[in-house]
Amino acid sequence: MAPSSQPAAPLYIHGAGSFGPPSSSVREVASSLGVDASDYRGWQRFCQAEPEQHPSTMAAEAARRALAAAGRTPDSLRLVVHSGVSRDYPPSWSVATEIVRLIGAGPSCLGFDVGLGCVGTLVALELARTWLGANAGGDGIVAAAERWTYTVSRTERAQARLWSHSDGAGAVAVGSEAAPGALAFLGACFATRPEMNDHVLVEYGGTRNPVPPPGRDPFARRLSGRTYKEVLSIYRDGYGEAFRAAVERFPGPLSRLVCNQVSPTVVAILGELCGVPPDAVITTGHELGHQGAADVLVGLERLSATTPGERIAVAASAPYAFGVGIVVA
Repeated sequence: MAPSSQPAAPLYIHGAGSFGPPSSSVREVASSLGVDASDYRGWQRFCQAEPEQHPSTMAAEAARRALAAAGRTPDSLRLVVHSGVSRDYPPSWSVATEIVRLIGAGPSCLGFDVGLGCVGTLVALELARTWLGANAGGDGIVAAAERWTYTVSRTERAQARLWSHSDGAGAVAVGSEAAPGALAFLGACFATRPEMNDHVLVEYGGTRNPVPPPGRDPFARRLSGRTYKEVLSIYRDGYGEAFRAAVERFPGPLSRLVCNQVSPTVVAILGELCGVPPDAVITTGHELGHQGAADVLVGLERLSATTPGERIAVAASAPYAFGVGIVVA
């Protein structure tokens, strides 16, 4: 995305909340399934939703907590955006509209869903910023929930990179007006690598392969077969392009980083790219695993003791798209 020549009004983040199901040890679960996890190097834990916990209910709980942290009520909302890829039911059923119902927002509150993998949350923040700015302002919720652990095969050593993928939710209460203690989301820049669109794929259930062959798990994900070194190179390149565009569009030094918790290696690469030390990177993967589009929302909740004027990078990605936003305290 080319840098904008004119600054746009920021989106203010007034409060954040999250919801995480119970966590388990990746190694212990793999070992219990008879898989050798002795050389596993990813996040050590993952969260798995209980049977009654679904994307809409987890996201609604995170939204309630974000509203409470912001000191706002559901009847003030004009917009709810859900950016997770998980759904209780297939489209056109809407997670966002169900959040509107579950939290008791009014009939004038619009709910809509954004689907772009884990980078969807940055897109949702941009959409909320521009939508509220173009519609006389007001308050909104950006939420993301994932329930995708059931799509990961922990009996396959080849899927070890996915073993720490977790269920959970995060949300931020946002608005067009500044308030004491609010964070200002200035905007985000993006880079696309469309050749990676097939890197992680659920093959069945869409229009190409609506029904799986007999004996095939309809929910299982498969990896493209690209080497880990090749994937890391693409991530470094894509994130690097997005970081350069964001710093050009919103110049100034960065003090901290909130980012997707794809893996410990990717988080370390992101810290290097934005020039912040490891202790300035908000890291939740060791505790919660990779919660997809919710990661950056959980990270924003974990921000503490910000100083006025402090600039924080927010980075998120899918294998095929990379985004970096700037937040100012």
